[in-house]
Amino acid sequence: MSSPAVLVGRDAEIALLATAVRASAERVGRVVLLTGDPGIGKSRLAAHTLRSAADQGFATLEGTAHPLHAGLAYAPVVQAIRRYLSDLPANDSVPLLSGLADLGRLLDDPRLPPAPPLGDPELERTRMFEAVAQLIERIADRRPVVLFVDDLHWADRGTIELVHYLGRGAQDRRILVLGSYRSGEQKSPALRAFAAAVRRHDVDTEIALRPLADSAVAELVKQLVNEPVRADLLAGVTRRARGIPLFVRALMQSTTRLQGPPAVVRDVVLGQLDRLDPPARGLLNVVAVASETSPEVLAAVWPGELEGPLRDLVGHGLLTEQVTGRSVRVRVAHPLYAEVAYAELTAADRRRLHARLADAIEKLTPADTLALAPHYLEAGDAIDSNRAPDVLGTAGERALSIHAIEEAVRYFRAALAGAEPSTDINRRMELLTGLGRALQENGKLTDAASVWSEALALAQRAGLAAQHASLRYRLALLETERGNLSLAEQHSRAGAEVARPDAGDAQALALRLVYSMRSGDESRMRAAADHTAALAALDPSPTVQAAAHIGRSVQAWVSGDFRLARAESEEALAYADRAASQSPMVGATANRMLITMSTAAGDLPAASRHAQSGLDTLTEYHLPAAMASAYYSVAMVHHLAGDLTAALAAVDTGLEVARRSSGARAIARLLLCRAFLLAEQGRGGEAADCIADAEQTHPIGTAGDVPMTSIWELSRMAVALLVGRPQAIFTVVPLDEDAIVMWQRPVFATYAHLATGDFDAAAAMVAKLREHGPVGRYIDTLADRLDGLLAGATHSPDRARDLLARAAKEFAAMGMPLFASQARLEWAELTPDDPASADAVTSSLEVFQRAGAVPWVDRCRRIGRTLGLRVATTRRAGDLSNRETQVVHLVADGLSNGQIAGRLFLSERTVETHLRNVYLRLGINSRVALARWAAENL
Repeated sequence: MSSPAVLVGRDAEIALLATAVRASAERVGRVVLLTGDPGIGKSRLAAHTLRSAADQGFATLEGTAHPLHAGLAYAPVVQAIRRYLSDLPANDSVPLLSGLADLGRLLDDPRLPPAPPLGDPELERTRMFEAVAQLIERIADRRPVVLFVDDLHWADRGTIELVHYLGRGAQDRRILVLGSYRSGEQKSPALRAFAAAVRRHDVDTEIALRPLADSAVAELVKQLVNEPVRADLLAGVTRRARGIPLFVRALMQSTTRLQGPPAVVRDVVLGQLDRLDPPARGLLNVVAVASETSPEVLAAVWPGELEGPLRDLVGHGLLTEQVTGRSVRVRVAHPLYAEVAYAELTAADRRRLHARLADAIEKLTPADTLALAPHYLEAGDAIDSNRAPDVLGTAGERALSIHAIEEAVRYFRAALAGAEPSTDINRRMELLTGLGRALQENGKLTDAASVWSEALALAQRAGLAAQHASLRYRLALLETERGNLSLAEQHSRAGAEVARPDAGDAQALALRLVYSMRSGDESRMRAAADHTAALAALDPSPTVQAAAHIGRSVQAWVSGDFRLARAESEEALAYADRAASQSPMVGATANRMLITMSTAAGDLPAASRHAQSGLDTLTEYHLPAAMASAYYSVAMVHHLAGDLTAALAAVDTGLEVARRSSGARAIARLLLCRAFLLAEQGRGGEAADCIADAEQTHPIGTAGDVPMTSIWELSRMAVALLVGRPQAIFTVVPLDEDAIVMWQRPVFATYAHLATGDFDAAAAMVAKLREHGPVGRYIDTLADRLDGLLAGATHSPDRARDLLARAAKEFAAMGMPLFASQARLEWAELTPDDPASADAVTSSLEVFQRAGAVPWVDRCRRIGRTLGLRVATTRRAGDLSNRETQVVHLVADGLSNGQIAGRLFLSERTVETHLRNVYLRLGINSRVALARWAAENL
């Protein structure tokens, strides 16, 4: 038998079997039966046990029953013994067989003398059983034995009774009898009696294998492909396989599109279904077509007696009943069983059953649109189509609300295809808008743009201002995701201009403000704010008032009145919260502005609160690009708080969201953010790869996209400084407000100027920050830090000490421990004779290690050595995951990365990632040091 090196999700079962093996080695023999559904992994678990037993010196005898063996008495036992004897040298096998003439009644072997006839079949059978038992005992006298018979549900009665006999004789001997059978298939009275006797003996002697947990399915999939798996592919495999390992393997090996059931799955399922009588099979087909239904609907559709076939199918585990309150729902127990049953029907049979089910549901529960829709969708011309568009359109909205995106697309398309030309224009626009939303969430942005453009033309012809503004707003956001910024701004401007007080659509107004801020053009920002204020004077609705306060906030920010800007943003958020369901993007815009302003004021808790609030709002709205931007904001706040691990996690989640929608700009921006964070962790190569990926994904230098340019320059600066080439930052990057407040661009630029000896440029950078002092406490503190570095470089140690000490204290008070420790360490580096420098180094080291800031950890150690300190590193095995511990063990054994990858069924790149994380956690920087640490700690 073959099996992967690592079994996933079976730790408890492996432990029970390992206990049984150890007990048998100590003359506490027993019988253990493995049971479970087809494909659950009984044979693989047994193979794992046999290999483990063989490694411990056991003799292993294996036999497998087969459907064709039903008429061949004792075939699996014959197979097991013959295989074992054939592998033995003649001088070993002869003593084993000596005196066992009755064994010849089972085996045709020239080493056995002819068995004498006894004239009594029962006596001959008993003596043959005893001869087999003696053979097993003789083998066990030499070394412990595991006898395994697989698929006992297919074995003949004689095999089962012989295995049962051997099991009863295993007590007090070095013998483990192991068998497996499918649950629900103990049709043989002998197998039922055997299983019942085993269960009575010990609770641990029958092991029922359950479906794998979703986490174990994910681990198995990773083991099979040795590379990251798309989230949608993993979700599809998990849903369809329902924890059956064989089905997981088959689905992964057959196709990544997850269309029809693989052949091996079809064979397994049909093997189960073909044993059903015609009424039971027919009823299962109806339930497979229904997907899930009630007994009342089944009774209306099923022409014959229902109770008997339903009871049989539930009893065999092929159907399940779910009771919720007073209602009962019936479904096929496993989704792939339903798929196979459905696929075996002809197209005409399927349509007929869908039509009958739709008719029954219409009579019993006509308001149950979700139950009706699949049948209207699939019944074709077998059903009256007059009601279909309403049912399918409503189902599309419901599917969209629960993120069943592909279903929503199918329902909306079918509703539009079935709608009459005379359909009300508002209803047609609702269907087109819904289809566009579904296509956008499905990542089909070109198709969504086409659908919304069709709806926009309808709105323009009919003079529907509110729908016109709303569609312009959607198209603007969509074009932003596609990177068409000029077209996006055209849509946002047109939407804002067509918005009227009676329409109350502030989405387009807010979006125009966002684009004006993104451009960095002061005149455009003022014009957008003035337009919004003019509409707000005529419309008291919360959405328009919220947009107006955002406009006033922008004007205050441009004018340098940062306190007023923050107050206006808070007013905007208060209005937006009153109409969140109508204008979520307005609230998200206010939250985003408040993140910047709260940070500038040194109020990191408020910045964190607004970042999470903005994310929560957009999660409800299901707009991938905006959600990705919100994750970017969350990551920035985590970075400011000194938690690089949480920041990277937020970026990675945002990337998953952005990639689902093919939003190139959002993906590129998050990749650049990831590059910066990786550089902060000392992972320069990965950071450079992220920058290259971002530049390939989206044109970074897009005119009028200041935020994108800002994060691009920041990432390049971070990598340049990390690899020791500060001269690569050869000019001061223009400092827009967003960059000053949220990131470390001024810090990096000043480092570069100081490293290259350009003190005038460094002084100009500090002066630039001082100009922004009214922004708040954070910018003031940042200016103090850089001014302190400049003072140290220009031989003003007292001024440097005072400024850096003040900056460290202020950063700490604002909840920014990473920045505080950086300033503290810089102070210690400039004032090595100060008695407090040693404490500054050791306290800073702890913060950098916790944050994972490897370059700063290394800098701490260098400075510590110059101060004569022995800098200790906390290295605990408990800091490592199970997989990282496995990798460390194999490094200590002298294996290369490639060999470790092969041993653990990983990619070599994954092994490298694990080692980087290990080095970071343990504070170790070489393979030799890691091997030494493993010898001392593992």
